[in-house]
Amino acid sequence: MVNFQRFENIAGIGVIWDLNKLVLTLNYDHINFISSNLQVLNGADLTDPGNLNYNADQVSMSGTYAFTTTLSAGLEGAASIRQYTNSGVEDDAISVGPFVRFEVDPNFKVSASGGFQAVSTGSGNLTAAQVNTVGLVNPALGAGTTNSYYVNLTLDHRMNQYYTDRFSVGHETQLDVFSQQSEVTYVTYTSSWKVNQSLNLAFTLNYQDVSSPSSSLISTPSYSLFGAGVQANFPVTRRISGSVLYQFNDKFDTPAGQDYVQNRLGLILNYHF
Repeated sequence: MVNFQRFENIAGIGVIWDLNKLVLTLNYDHINFISSNLQVLNGADLTDPGNLNYNADQVSMSGTYAFTTTLSAGLEGAASIRQYTNSGVEDDAISVGPFVRFEVDPNFKVSASGGFQAVSTGSGNLTAAQVNTVGLVNPALGAGTTNSYYVNLTLDHRMNQYYTDRFSVGHETQLDVFSQQSEVTYVTYTSSWKVNQSLNLAFTLNYQDVSSPSSSLISTPSYSLFGAGVQANFPVTRRISGSVLYQFNDKFDTPAGQDYVQNRLGLILNYHF
């Protein structure tokens, strides 16, 4: 068994500007990630798990124009900066591309998006000796820049006033907590069931095929990841809503000893202005 104890806090704000046929959005999020304990497969604690601590700032924006009542299209973009507090390593990411949404009928909608994506990781003040020291955990050293693409196709279906579902398939570049860059192809199914006025249940199934390029210092094998989850959403007060969630993750198709099964419980509180 491997233990990875960490705390993650996300705070953000979003703005929507409705100009009739044109709708503009702007979102900002700040992330604090704190690692307190990390073990290897034999149960030994790695030295200085705090080397994985980071702060991140993310900005995303979009402009959507309604050409007809059933067809809209626009441009979207996002940028982020992640800074590891103890090593000076910085990850920069940017993406930009067009999207289109088409309403086949009132109960079925199709969305497609795609574009350019770039992720860059610097080495900060880390040295090769520090990265290769046994028992010492650090972000990746000098992973370089990956110029890639993202693409997504999403189908939204409304069965009735109580039940809706969504199917998505796509490809993108992602960064993990160790600052490693991975090419991810994914398939996701989600559904929402409005049980009554006070309770809404959401279900999720997803599969990811992850390919991680190797560097001269760090080699992260490719793997597959299956996930399933259920989330209950409910009002707490007139302005505060809550969610309780359970997630199951199974990592497989990896070299011996690197598979894992993960069970996660979560509590979310939202304040509505």
